Amino acid sequence: GFNSKDNGWLIMNHVKIPRSQMMNRYMKLDREGVLSFEGDIRMLYSVMMGIRNHIVLMSKYSLAAGLTIGLRYSLVRRQFRNVGDKTNETQLLDYQTQQFKLLPILANMFGHSLYGDHLDSEYKKMMEQAKQGDFKRLDLIHHLACGGKAVHSQ
Repeated sequence: GFNSKDNGWLIMNHVKIPRSQMMNRYMKLDREGVLSFEGDIRMLYSVMMGIRNHIVLMSKYSLAAGLTIGLRYSLVRRQFRNVGDKTNETQLLDYQTQQFKLLPILANMFGHSLYGDHLDSEYKKMMEQAKQGDFKRLDLIHHLACGGKAVHSQ
């Protein structure tokens, strides 16, 4: 989970919110209570895309934290004396098995980072264009965010 994620809820009864104080960028409520959409209705998914973008961005930090612990331990820890040398032990990271386990994760982290930065840049461009009434990039960002979340959160 994410510390910033909040799944709380609120129930109100007999509360009237003034129309001037409603958050209604893409939806309007007239005096008669009729709800209408302005722009592309798919913009309602922009919050979900923003959360997926956040998950992809934050995954690199979680991956980096765990990898840092593993790599530091592998660099500091020494075990098993070398043949013919009774004083020096081999660093864990010198073993192929340890490299096989950690180095692909290091490469993967760079991929996570590059993809996350690219997705964030594209998401911000899409949101700026949406403010101007241009919703053409919605499908692209939706696909990038869905794929990114699936790959980066497994």
